[in-house]
Amino acid sequence: MVQNRSFEFTKLAAGNEKHAWSDVGDVKAEVIKDDKAGCLNANNPNYIVIDNQSSKNAGIANTGFLDGMAVNEGASYKFSVYAKGLDGYTGSINVDIMDGETSVASGNISAVTGEWKKYGLTLKSLVTKYKDISLRLTIPKGKIALDMAA
Repeated sequence: MVQNRSFEFTKLAAGNEKHAWSDVGDVKAEVIKDDKAGCLNANNPNYIVIDNQSSKNAGIANTGFLDGMAVNEGASYKFSVYAKGLDGYTGSINVDIMDGETSVASGNISAVTGEWKKYGLTLKSLVTKYKDISLRLTIPKGKIALDMAA
């Protein structure tokens, strides 16, 4: 359900590598392009760096396709992301399925390492809704790289 999950929309979205993603809170979220040395792998040279220097959780949100994501009450949704902490970050990633500003499913990935690693969890929806649902990824104060969010 995640659109542009690997931040590779360059020519496809008129150069907008953050296509379908938006900032959440007071954050600097920048797509790093063609980083052959620091990327997840050579076939996927783009990734996003989230830099949250505020005292509140901040990050990015994905709108999904067309009218947004859809969820069913009681259904489980698998989530995965590749992540690595930057500048010593070893904190968490908060994962929420959002209906506007209300979380309808949430989970937490704790203790991110300083190397690319795949993390996953299962989210269980509290509601049924067929549009305007989004995925939100936030962190407390710190800096993290993310790729392949699905």
